Amino acid sequence: ATAIAANPAQVAFSEGWNLAYTFSQVESGPTAGMGHGLFFSMPIYFGFAWGAGVELVRPDVENGSWRSPFTLNLAWRYARLLSIGVSSRWFFSSVDPALSGLWAVDIGISLRLGPYFAAALTAHSINDPTAYGARLPSDLDRFGRQWSFGMVLRPTRQDTLSLAGEITYDGGLPIVSGFG
Repeated sequence: ATAIAANPAQVAFSEGWNLAYTFSQVESGPTAGMGHGLFFSMPIYFGFAWGAGVELVRPDVENGSWRSPFTLNLAWRYARLLSIGVSSRWFFSSVDPALSGLWAVDIGISLRLGPYFAAALTAHSINDPTAYGARLPSDLDRFGRQWSFGMVLRPTRQDTLSLAGEITYDGGLPIVSGFG
């Protein structure tokens, strides 16, 4: 279910309904703050699945400000080989009117070549979000387009041992956002 926030195509691989709650807190640095997420997904019929999620992000815990995206997702898969998905996100904010009313669309594709290898490509905010028809201020550029590519290798054919990596491109230098 948490795939709704990362790659909308992954929701199609759900075997049954999923409900997930997440919490994170970072004490210092450029990503300091805390956040909660509640996500739900379930398969429908003919390889389709849908999902919904709401996140509450508090970048400045001390003053009580928050921002929250609400996401709806639809994905389709062909067997266990290929899936495609689309998500639509609406943003709300307690203190930033440029975020309230912001709308973004994400698309994703996932390819699973047997039990050993998988790859995924996600395009976040492909509609280049604007607030009320105006470009966002430069400090909100983080909501602009981003491309992420990830791969996973499972040498034992099981999820218990996976080697994975992801790289994200947002118009600047590529960022290695995950490896493990």
